[in-house]
Amino acid sequence: MSRVISLVSSEIARIWKTRGAYNPERHYMRGPGPKWREKQASLRIADQLREPPMRIDGSGRILS
Repeated sequence: MSRVISLVSSEIARIWKTRGAYNPERHYMRGPGPKWREKQASLRIADQLREPPMRIDGSGRILS
């Protein structure tokens, strides 16, 4: 039985060494990246170019 435990523990250690330890800093999001900024900038420009919606009062007159 001790031989099986030894074998299993050595295999786990080998796998852990080849895979590497968990490094949370590798997975930590530091904020929006360049693609997000590019997309948001294009949305802001498109929003500025868009005309405001037309407002109509109850009698059908167009309000400015």
